Amino acid sequence: MKRVMVLTLLAVGLSGVALTRAQGGQAAAPSPPGIVAGFMGFSEDQAAGFGQLLGNLQQAMQTLQPQISAQQKKLDDLAGAANPDPAAVGAAFLTLRALQDQAGQAMNAYQQGFQALLTPEQQQKMGA
Repeated sequence: MKRVMVLTLLAVGLSGVALTRAQGGQAAAPSPPGIVAGFMGFSEDQAAGFGQLLGNLQQAMQTLQPQISAQQKKLDDLAGAANPDPAAVGAAFLTLRALQDQAGQAMNAYQQGFQALLTPEQQQKMGA
């Protein structure tokens, strides 16, 4: 699972690098999903499935991350008040926890989908 996470972070993180290079007029580097697909030896169908999984994860996280940040700030503000309301702090905490659980579910769905894409040889390569 750690390798799946590393490949995910590599693919997502390098997306910005590839975009910056492409916008700077330099020859565009291979896309991060393309790098992962090449490393894993994906077929065209696997590469398409990986792209879909990665897109779904990115979309979910782009939706959830601002909500998580805002809820964390709300919780911090409520808990840091001179006289914090325990019910409000508890409600804010539970809301934050629910958002974090949704992010975890999105990551788990991605990881399970990624594992399902792999052939036995690729799973062995991943150490899965």
